[in-house]
Order: sequence, then C-alpha cells, then structure tokens
Amino acid sequence: MRSKRRVLALFWMLLPTIGSAQLQSTISLTTSLDGNAYRNYAQTADVISQANLDLSKAWLASKWSGQFYYDGYLNHFADNSSRTFSFHQIGLASQRSLGSGSGLLSLGALMSFRLDGADYEIYDFSEFAAYSNLKLPVSGLGILYAGYQVRNRSYTNLQELSNWEHIVFTRLNFSLPSRTTFIFSSELGYKNYVSQVVAEERAPVDDSSRGGRLRGNGSYFVYTEIDNPSAKQWVNSVRVSQSLFEKIGLSGYLRNRSNFGGDGRFLSGLETGYFTEDELYDDRYGYESIETGAMLSTLLPRGIMLRLGYDHYSKDYQRLALDLEGESLVGDVLRVDTRQQAWGSLEKTFRLSQFSKDLKLYLEYLFIQNKSNDLYYDFSAGVGTLGVEVSF
Repeated sequence: MRSKRRVLALFWMLLPTIGSAQLQSTISLTTSLDGNAYRNYAQTADVISQANLDLSKAWLASKWSGQFYYDGYLNHFADNSSRTFSFHQIGLASQRSLGSGSGLLSLGALMSFRLDGADYEIYDFSEFAAYSNLKLPVSGLGILYAGYQVRNRSYTNLQELSNWEHIVFTRLNFSLPSRTTFIFSSELGYKNYVSQVVAEERAPVDDSSRGGRLRGNGSYFVYTEIDNPSAKQWVNSVRVSQSLFEKIGLSGYLRNRSNFGGDGRFLSGLETGYFTEDELYDDRYGYESIETGAMLSTLLPRGIMLRLGYDHYSKDYQRLALDLEGESLVGDVLRVDTRQQAWGSLEKTFRLSQFSKDLKLYLEYLFIQNKSNDLYYDFSAGVGTLGVEVSF
C-alpha cells in the first residue's frame, strides 16, 4: 500500500507539467461482452467497461519538438467488480531533424503503473522506460529505422518477476511502383530478472468458481526455472501491404520468435490481466512461435471504414503442459498451443463543427480459439465491443 501511495503522489506531481492550456485530448468509452473473460477452460463470461483519457501538450525548443502526454485507463468488470483496475502512463517524446534530408532522431521516456484491488494486487507494478530511435533514408532502398529501448518493471507483490528489459531493433521500409510496401524488421530482446529466487509455494487456494486451477497438492505456486536469471529472444518479421483499388487495401505478415539462453518466468494458472500480452499471463519470452496474419481494409460509402482480419499463431512453450489438477502430463510433455483469431471492425468519424470536435463510433467483434495440450488454456472466446471516442 505504501508503494501505491508513492506512485500516486509522483503521478499527481508530474501531471501539472501537461496540465496547461491548449491540450490535445481524447476521451473514449467502450463496453465489451466477453464470453470468456479469464481466457481459460472455464468459459466465464463478463461485461467489461473501459474508460480512456489521453492528454498531450506539444512543445518546441531550439531544434527539438515533441510532446508531454498522459494516457490512463480504467477497466471495470460487471460480474467480478473486485477485478477492476486502472493503468496510468506519463511520458515525454521528442524528435529533431538530421540535416537537410528526411532523417529523424527520436528520444523519449515514460513512467507507467497499474493499480488493482486487494484481491488482484499481485498484478500491481510500476515501470520506467526510455528509448532512442533513428530514421534514415537509404538511397535506392527505402527508409531504415534503428533503435534501442530499456525498461524496468517492478512488481509490488511479486519481486521474483521484476525485471530489466533491453531491446534493439532495425527495420527497413520500401515501396514499389505497383503500390506494394514491404517492411522487414529484426529485434533482439534481453530480459534480466532482479531475483534468482523464483520458486515460491503459496497457501491452498480454490478459485475454481472463477476458472482457476487446483494444484495436485492444493497449493498455488510460481512455476519457473530457478537457475536462469535471464531470457533472450530474437524476433524477425516481414509485412507486405498492397493497395488493390482506390479504397481497398490488403496487408499480411509473417513473424518468427526464437529463444536462446534462458526461459521466461510466469505464474502458472493466473488469470489474464485483460491486456493483450500481459507478462504475468503469457510472457513472450516463455515461448517460441511462428505467427502469420492478414487484414483487408476498405472504405465503404458514407465514410465507414471496414476492417477484416485473421491471425494464426503456433506457439511452443518452454514449460510443461499440466492437467486440470496441476499435474504434469505423462512423459513431461511441453505445452504447445495453436491460436487462431478472426476479427472485424466498423468505424465512422463525425465532425462536430459547432463544437470543433471529432466523434468516432466503432463496433468490433473478435473470436479466439486456442487449442492447447495444457487443458487449462484450451479455450475459445467471443468478444463484442461497442465504443465511442471524442477528440478535442
């Protein structure tokens, strides 16, 4: 609790730096009907409402320009209100041109934190990150990007999963006269865990009513390797975008994740934190994968944007598959998942001239099917979302 107060105090101290006049702001409200809010075999439904506030203030100093910003979310769960949490991020982004060409240097730093109620305070964390990116035109090729990011995440109640992460990347974008765009990227990630003492057995817990897993001995514990204080991953991908007609575009991607030297750490049987890649739920350093997908976008009459997409992930985990009692499968089989998801969205933006504001309405549907030899993670989910967004 003391840590929460310190983080909140720092937040309110920094907020006035972006709290002056002429802010750019966006407010959005969404409601999602989620048929499997915990992303596990129990298929527990819930209604999730999310409020988002995004504030930014531009600045200009000498050859540099940039913005201060704040981005905050409040997620409320109708059937399990104790799961409600908030996420806050404050940052500074800056950039400057390099010479007379189109080169660009970007620097930035941010602070973020998540706050949960007493029942889910295991998710609480604070995070600090900084980055440096370089954009350079390459004659005859396209545009080259390169960058470095360092991040420190500290879990208030789970120090064995606190970590430093370093990422370096390169990306090359180039286009053809046929209106085809290629993006090749390569990324190296290194995650170093603060603590090497990571195996901690917890008191007996029965959370089966919410889709939790009962362990064979009735206890709940952190399931990770204790002799690997770090994990490394190399990610390579290619993305292709093609303009088919004046108002129709098609894009696709192929991505490969390869691990070397150490395993990612995680909590076994933990419920999702309702972010796409919550590290405690499904840390990307904990598996290797081949991922592919495609998206079709088209502008319909009356300015309505339609997007349809499909994604397929083949994921090989570096941990054992367990049964619903928390026991290893015969032969100590490693977990393997095949995840497929199909989604569609409709979006329409209205200009409210009398108020000098933009109003965006959107409707989304996502279907997920995750096939896994770990029965806890063998599930499907359908999520329908209705949202409204106002920009000032």
